Amino acid sequence: MHKQNIENKYINFINILLIIYAFFIPISQAAGNILLGLMLITWLIAPDWKNKIKTLKSNKVILCLLLFWFFQLIGIIWSVDRSNGFKVFWKFRYVMLFPVVMDMIQPKNNIKYLISYIYGVSVTVLLSFGIYFNIYKGFVEIETKYTPFAHHAQHATMIAIAIIFIIQNFILKSASLKSKILSIIAVILFTVNLYITGGRTGQICFIALIFVLFVANSKRKILSFISAMIFAAIFITTGFYFVPEFKTGIDAAIYDINQYPKNSNTSLGLRFNIIEGAIPNIKKSPVFGNGTGSFKSLHHKFLEEKYPQNTKLDIAHNTYLHVLLENGITGLLIFLYIWAALIITSIKNKDEYQYLRFSIIIVFLLSMINGDVMIVGFLRGVFFFFTSLLFNRNLISEY
Repeated sequence: MHKQNIENKYINFINILLIIYAFFIPISQAAGNILLGLMLITWLIAPDWKNKIKTLKSNKVILCLLLFWFFQLIGIIWSVDRSNGFKVFWKFRYVMLFPVVMDMIQPKNNIKYLISYIYGVSVTVLLSFGIYFNIYKGFVEIETKYTPFAHHAQHATMIAIAIIFIIQNFILKSASLKSKILSIIAVILFTVNLYITGGRTGQICFIALIFVLFVANSKRKILSFISAMIFAAIFITTGFYFVPEFKTGIDAAIYDINQYPKNSNTSLGLRFNIIEGAIPNIKKSPVFGNGTGSFKSLHHKFLEEKYPQNTKLDIAHNTYLHVLLENGITGLLIFLYIWAALIITSIKNKDEYQYLRFSIIIVFLLSMINGDVMIVGFLRGVFFFFTSLLFNRNLISEY
């Protein structure tokens, strides 16, 4: 009994840290890293290692993630840039936290975790509006588009996730009238912010999640799909004609396409450069890749030879391409198996969280087309948090 009480104290402490961590996900990576460090230390000193090992062995998602991380490590051996290889490997360090959280997380606190995350997003949205309306004198937005903490693409994606969670958990489900009114106000404010901050990836994810939301919550699938199409058309049309920032984003994309290849030093042009330079390097080492951390060196060399005037990017802005170039077909198959395990687990477990599981999977499968979200930025924390939350052993009945 005494041993169990001690174990419960460790579990409760980690869950408190996790609630706080959820709040800081969209606000501060530094604060998040400190909290994750505290969780790891607490877990290591907690008793009952037999149960920890059981958690590790029984969870296919954890095993897939650890296998991919290990492949990243051995990929440094044949990397053309070992120094950067260690840096990339270390960016995946959050993988070691999956056993911690999946072992200690308590499903009864799920609503607290989600609310804490929504509060964190609310802070970023309010600050974003303050920057947009020039309320905070001297507050410089991060890079572009009125975002206080994260790059606008990541900011928009985090908002899209929050909107869907609010609709699914507080508007469509039974809740007090006050909660529903506050939720509707939050959804409206978040959606407006999604327009003005201009993260195209987040906007695309939002539209995709709306489709899933309509289909998942209706027995008449065809009608719900048509309804989702109408909503998507209204969302895009409204943004194009009434939100200058939204129209500017679309115009910029069209301009970049028309300029290529005459001028490839544009947002889309630089991404086309990445694909052009990656293809011969992938053909050179198709099975095991060019080694962890090799993208930066290889891409810079390609640009110096063919486009010396262009901006040199250090990441591929496409997770699938990045993994294929650095870790080859073998690494890509291991990486895709992570997502296969998540999808299969989501299909098998038909509970109240099934829709949220598919939402997270869709967000990341789309986001990885236009970013290295597994190793860079705030979305890394989003992936870690919600995967741990929705695929832990206390919630999943079958893997």
